[in-house]
Amino acid sequence: MQNRNKSDLVLRKASVTDKDIILDWRNDEGTRKASFNTNPVSHEDHDKWFLSSLNDPNRIIYVAEEYGKATGMVRLDKINDKAWEISVNVAPSSRGKGLGSKIISAACESFSLERNSVILIARTKGANIASEKVFIGSGFCNLTSYKDADHEEIKLLGRII
Repeated sequence: MQNRNKSDLVLRKASVTDKDIILDWRNDEGTRKASFNTNPVSHEDHDKWFLSSLNDPNRIIYVAEEYGKATGMVRLDKINDKAWEISVNVAPSSRGKGLGSKIISAACESFSLERNSVILIARTKGANIASEKVFIGSGFCNLTSYKDADHEEIKLLGRII
């Protein structure tokens, strides 16, 4: 399924051909700093995870393209029948261009075509103000915050679709 919006952003489900670029984005220093797991991921571990993810009915990975260039990805993981966790990674070369909210909004729209009356939950590090702003700009609202085991603040945001 493809979804187009005003910026010529195309959203499609990930395929095996996206494996390497998604690993490159995941291992980018900026991505790792914002991630809950800050360690680099090996090719072998990523390949196993990615290939199993493509066949997992409880996980959806979308790749965003703008004008034919891959600009980011969104992953949705099923929590239960009424809740899914959403995460996003904008390609390092596409950051700072306002694409984050567009990519998340397009993913929400595409996902809502398959499911409705579902809450999407986003988790961000408290210090990651940019990520929080991107989700809020995509129709999410702050739900709560808490301290994790390392005493780091985690914010939960949600949106019903």
